[in-house]
Amino acid sequence: MIFADSLSEFWGDVSDDYLLILLLTVATSTALIPFLSKKYRRYLTVLLLVITLTSLTSRSVLALQIAGSALIG
Repeated sequence: MIFADSLSEFWGDVSDDYLLILLLTVATSTALIPFLSKKYRRYLTVLLLVITLTSLTSRSVLALQIAGSALIG
């Protein structure tokens, strides 16, 4: 899988299965956003933000703080 290999090179020492599951989760959730009510759209957007930030950084505590401040603000 060329795409998974390039993702693992980008993210470092992470298994290909994890990256594919993450990619499918984000893609499916993003596709559902227009069909949800405003309340659930906000929750799903924050969840996607948390998933993305914790995936991109090894400092998951920092990512959760940023997502929490985005939810409040």
